[in-house]
Amino acid sequence: MDQWDDSAEPSEERFRPWRLTKRNEIWKWVDLILEREAERRLILKRIPTFQDGYEVQKVIDAVIQSAEQRREIVIGEEGAIGE
Repeated sequence: MDQWDDSAEPSEERFRPWRLTKRNEIWKWVDLILEREAERRLILKRIPTFQDGYEVQKVIDAVIQSAEQRREIVIGEEGAIGE
């Protein structure tokens, strides 16, 4: 068995030589959390905004107006505009 050397320089390899190995379950767990956090951030970037909802609502309103009036409706900045 190796003897502990108090005069040796402190290092990660001496303190926890297994830390960077595949046997380290704690680091696997932390890496998984960080990976999922990165995925969550990517998903949050793709969540529709209120502006997106407003643009979709303009299209829905134009479709309804078009069906009621039986004609093509142009969608402008402020919403459906009849031609």
